[in-house]
Amino acid sequence: MKKSTFYEILKSQNKPDKDENLKKLIFDLFNYNKGLYGYRRITFALRNKGTMINHKKVQKLMKSLNLFGKTLRRKNKYSSFKGDAHKNIPNLLLDKENITEDFFRYKRIFSSDKYLKILGTDVTEFKLKKKKKHIFLL
Repeated sequence: MKKSTFYEILKSQNKPDKDENLKKLIFDLFNYNKGLYGYRRITFALRNKGTMINHKKVQKLMKSLNLFGKTLRRKNKYSSFKGDAHKNIPNLLLDKENITEDFFRYKRIFSSDKYLKILGTDVTEFKLKKKKKHIFLL
């Protein structure tokens, strides 16, 4: 090892850490938010407090401190699929009209000879407190 390299390393080891203040701020913000903040949100919080800092610098400092934001995931993924129960019900308002042998279009029949034979409806589904609530409109 060269003599100059040896003394450069010795000199750099005795220097105080110039990012010590930033590391303390980042560590305090991370713990204050219970580990939920990642580098982006911590950068935004530091900028709101008046410390202008690049997100890459925050990411590098968080990595050196072994701070990684938690990712929250839903326990139960919402799905409204109930199976193929209504797959075989025909639409009585549609009537096929053959234009050519290969091409057809649907005629929509909205008139009826009997009163209340054809009704329009709407169903809206909400998820409230881990339960599904439905609103049916006629």
